Formats: sequence, C-alpha cells, structure tokens
Amino acid sequence: MKGYIKKLLRENLEPLKPKIKLDDETKNMVGDLIGSGKDHFIFQHKNDSKKIVKVAFDGEDGNKWGPSDKVQTNLDTSHIEAFQNNPNLFAKVYEVNDRYAIIDKLKTDTIRDDQNEIFNILGQVNHPDLDYMTKDTAIERLYWVSANRRGFIDKLVRKLVKTGLFFQSAKVQLYIDFIRRIIESPLGKKMKNLDITNNNIGYDANGRLKLLDF
Repeated sequence: MKGYIKKLLRENLEPLKPKIKLDDETKNMVGDLIGSGKDHFIFQHKNDSKKIVKVAFDGEDGNKWGPSDKVQTNLDTSHIEAFQNNPNLFAKVYEVNDRYAIIDKLKTDTIRDDQNEIFNILGQVNHPDLDYMTKDTAIERLYWVSANRRGFIDKLVRKLVKTGLFFQSAKVQLYIDFIRRIIESPLGKKMKNLDITNNNIGYDANGRLKLLDF
C-alpha cells in the first residue's frame, strides 16, 4: 500500500516540476541540479567537483515561483560583483559572464547542525531580541539583531563570556565572528537586511564560513 501511494504521488506531482531550458554552452558545462532560489538555479559543474554553476532563470509565463517551464536568462553581473568585491564574505568566483557564474562549491552539510547548536546556546541568554529566535531561524535572527541593534553583538559577547556559555561552543564563536565580518563590511554597512540564512552559508576549503547568496 505504501509503495502504491508513493507511486501515485510521484505520478501526480511530477508534472508540477518545472523543466529547465539552458543554452547549449551552459548545458554542456553543468551536471546535476543541486539547489535553487528566487532568481537562480545552482548546478554541479560537470568537470570539477569543487565548483558550481549559478544560472539566472525566469518562467515562460514570467513567474519565477510557478511550476511552468524555466528559461535561462541574462545573469545580473552586479550580483556576482558583490562576491568579487567581498572575497572574505563570499564563495570564490572563477568565471562570470552574462549567462552564468562559476563559483567555489562550499561545504553546507553541517550548517543545520551548526544552527541547532547556536539555538541551544543562545536560547539560554536572557535577551528580548532573542525571544523570537527558533531552531530554524537562529542564524538569521542573530544576524538581523546584530545588524539592526547598535552595539548588540558586543553586549551579547560580554554576556556569553560572563555566563561561561561563550566557551561552551566553538560554533557560536565562529558565527559571531562571521556575522561581525558581515556587518562591519562595506556591503553590510550599506545593506542591513541581507538574506543571511542557513541556506546561504557554507564552509570553504580552509574551513572559513562564506556566503553563497545575499
């Protein structure tokens, strides 16, 4: 019965999955589709396991969100320029043109575990701005409060040190440093509401946290 239900769901849901139409150059370069966002599809680079290919898209009906077929469109190169201008924050860019960008593939498989640890530690801190934090939004909330509440991150560190919580988690120390790098950067000072979620973060080959999007 379970197998029949899965088959029935698969047959009915499959038509809702959009088909992706790529130009020949991009099609010959990319492997599996490994991620997607509002404006981009992310593919594994066919010939280099350490690289991914970022492709802009739109729906045939103009809808980025709907189930219609997706068509490759011109890439907003200013988006990738932010990567190039902030190499300490973003994945390394190897190549970019008006059709795609080839960037460093970050290690993302432990980020959700990182977020759970951050939530468990910061959940012990008595601060009203952290009351809205959940296990699914810990990184996002920590960034937003730090970016929009002047002096918050320094006060948080002092409280964490005073209570001993700071020394219980190397991950909390790592993410505080990461978020401090973001908010003190030219991009972070200019934009206070970057899309800093667990889906947009990964580790580079040197174990440093970097962004995949913003």
